[in-house]
Amino acid sequence: MLRTIAPGALLLIVAAFGLYMALQSPIEPSGEPLASEQPASVRAASVFALSNNERTSEGVSQLSQNPLLMRAAQLKAEDMGKESYYAHVSPDGETPMHWLDLVGYKYLYVGENLTANIMNEESVVSAWMGSPGHRRNLLDPKFTQMGIGVAEGTYKGKDALFVVQMLATPKPVALPPKPKPKPTVVVKQIVPVAKPAAKPAPVTIRENKVVEGVKDLTKPILDPLIASSTTRIFSATGTDPIPLIISTSAIPVELRNFPSSTPEVAQLPAPEAMRAAGRNASRSWVESMSSFVQQMTAQISSFVRI
Repeated sequence: MLRTIAPGALLLIVAAFGLYMALQSPIEPSGEPLASEQPASVRAASVFALSNNERTSEGVSQLSQNPLLMRAAQLKAEDMGKESYYAHVSPDGETPMHWLDLVGYKYLYVGENLTANIMNEESVVSAWMGSPGHRRNLLDPKFTQMGIGVAEGTYKGKDALFVVQMLATPKPVALPPKPKPKPTVVVKQIVPVAKPAAKPAPVTIRENKVVEGVKDLTKPILDPLIASSTTRIFSATGTDPIPLIISTSAIPVELRNFPSSTPEVAQLPAPEAMRAAGRNASRSWVESMSSFVQQMTAQISSFVRI
C-alpha cells in the first residue's frame, strides 16, 4: 500500500540526500610516498582559479573567495595531516560543518572535496572533475563561495599532502530594521484675534434732568414775541377740574424766509410798532383772563344757589 509523503518529510529526505552527496568518500590517494626533501607544490590560489575555470566552461557562475571559508578548509587539511586520516568525518566524529562553526561561518549549503598525495594543481582539479560526486560538488550552481586548504602530514605511516576544497552558500544576514521616519512637526502660526471694541455704556438719564425738561415744556408762554398763534395755559395742579383755555388772540411774530444763496437782513417792525403790539397782546390776555374769571364766578354762584 502506498502512503502519501508529507511535504515536510519529503524536504527532509532531499536535504539528507544532498548532505550525503556533499560528504561522499574522498578520492583515494595514489599511495606514492611524499619525499621529505620535496616541498609541497600545490598552491591554494592555483586550485581556486582552476576550479572557477571549470565552472565557467560548464556555464556556471564563478565562486567568490571568503576568508572564513579559506580558514576552515586550512584547519581541516591540517587536522587530517596531524591525526593521519583521510575522510570527511574525523576519528573524533567532527564533520565539515564543525570547521565552519569553529571559524564562525554561517552557512546555508555545504560541500567538501578532498585529495591526498596529488602533487600539482592541475592534477588535483582533474581528479575532482573525473569523479562524479566531486564533479557534482564543484559545478553545483547553488554554491556561491569557495575555500582551499593545503597541508602536509602523514597517512598510514607515510608522508602525505592533503588538499581540502570547501564549497558553501552563506546564510543571509538579517538587516537591521529601517528606522521609522520621524513625524514632521508642523508649527502653526497663531494669529491673534482682535477683540471687538467694547460698546459704550448706555447713558443714564438722571431723573432731575427729565423733570426739568418737562417743566420747561409746561411753562406758560407769556412773551408775545415767541408766542405762537395758539397759546396753552395750564392749571396750577393736575387735579384741578378747570378746563384749559385756548386763546387765539395772540399776535405771532412774522418771520421771512431767506434764500440760502443770497442772505438778507431781516426787516423787523419798528420798535414803536413792536411795543404797541406787545401792549395789545397783554391787553388781550388780561381781557381773556377777566372773562374767564367772570365765567367761573358765575358758575360757582349757580352751584351755591342750588
